[in-house]
Amino acid sequence: MIQQVKSLLRSPGWSPAHLVVLHRLLEQIPHLASRPCAVFDWDFTCAFQDTQDHVFRHLILRGQSRVTIDDLTQSILPIELWTRIQSELPFTHDEWISEFTRAQSTGHHDLFFQKLAQVYLTLCQRKGLAWAYRWSLSWFMRLSPSRIRDLSLEVIRRELAQPLSSVGGLESEHGGKFPTGLRIQTEVRELISALRTAGCEVWVVTASLTEVITPFACEAEFGFGFSPAQILGNTALKDIQDHGLGTWGPGKTATIRAHLPASPILIAGDSDGDYDMLTAFSEMKLGLVLERETPNRLGTLQGSRYLFQRRDQKTGNFVPG
Repeated sequence: MIQQVKSLLRSPGWSPAHLVVLHRLLEQIPHLASRPCAVFDWDFTCAFQDTQDHVFRHLILRGQSRVTIDDLTQSILPIELWTRIQSELPFTHDEWISEFTRAQSTGHHDLFFQKLAQVYLTLCQRKGLAWAYRWSLSWFMRLSPSRIRDLSLEVIRRELAQPLSSVGGLESEHGGKFPTGLRIQTEVRELISALRTAGCEVWVVTASLTEVITPFACEAEFGFGFSPAQILGNTALKDIQDHGLGTWGPGKTATIRAHLPASPILIAGDSDGDYDMLTAFSEMKLGLVLERETPNRLGTLQGSRYLFQRRDQKTGNFVPG
């Protein structure tokens, strides 16, 4: 049985040294007193590139958010919030509203999206990444969960077939260039399968919308094999003024403690938003860190229970060693 489990980690991206550590953990699982749990972040962990960013960009550029002018001025970016960031933006509130109205009437959303990206960057700087990231979820608030899932599945299928590009992003200086393409992290998918086969219960805890990630994680065509109940993420926001941390940073730890039947023995992540959960549980036997092109707090983690996995940042492929 255990040899069968080990054989599931067959991709060449795993180094021999990393396989020794992973095999040792898999050997322990059947002998634990109770069924253990494992937790994986999604974007840049299970998938290479950011699923939520792709869906968000599609939502705005295709004019499918269904957000109204009242939503924009009263809920998403009310004037009291605008006054705090106005000095850092190269356009006025009236110009922002005018561009939104023009986009709604003409169906051409490119210029509005560029302004939206600049607002997002400014909110990141003034309010913090966690706040700004959850703010972006308010653009989904008029869509039903089923509509978000259908839209996400369409985008995921398209982006898996697109070439990968590593330029830009919503955090880029002017919001004018954005990544294209998504890739499944094959080695991570193998590890998820091996953990399940060994008897571990596997969960996803993501800062993205649950409805965005569920198709990717649960549809049979992608091979991850999750059930919708095992995807714990954020929900679309109607009130951006009081939304807390959601499932980002310490919010991930709180979500794990609230919803999982046991503390995780393995946690996998890639960004600052995963730091808290990777350090919060004494029961964790292994923390798998998927390294990113830009260094972050995860690079400061120390100790034998952390495993750092390098990737080719242009392809997403694991680099052994």
